Amino acid sequence: MQCIVDAQEIFEVMPSWYLMQSKIDDPRWPKDYFGLVQCNDPYFVWKPFYDPTIGEDENDNRISPEEDEYWKNLSEFREIINIDPRTGWYMVEAAKKVGYDPQEDGDMASWLIERITKSKAEKEILKKT
Repeated sequence: MQCIVDAQEIFEVMPSWYLMQSKIDDPRWPKDYFGLVQCNDPYFVWKPFYDPTIGEDENDNRISPEEDEYWKNLSEFREIINIDPRTGWYMVEAAKKVGYDPQEDGDMASWLIERITKSKAEKEILKKT
């Protein structure tokens, strides 16, 4: 599948799990969408979005339109990454190796998007969509 969409590696999100972005449109992996890939085909494909609250003042309780959109996208993303227990276990174990703590960080979906957002901010490598 990576070859069909000319997927470009963005970064290794966690050991052996790569964030990739398609460059050619395909019904299974639309152009510019992200995919979380372990070997060849993506386990998940989703329209890119980022956490707009990263770096904001935690005492600012106002909700921006970007935050409303973020919560909608995050809810959809949670459905997308709802996978079989074995794959989920491998994913959680890999995430733990790069700092994910299920007790502290909560659900995997939020943690993944936060990690992707921070990488984007730090490296300025992801295309804004």
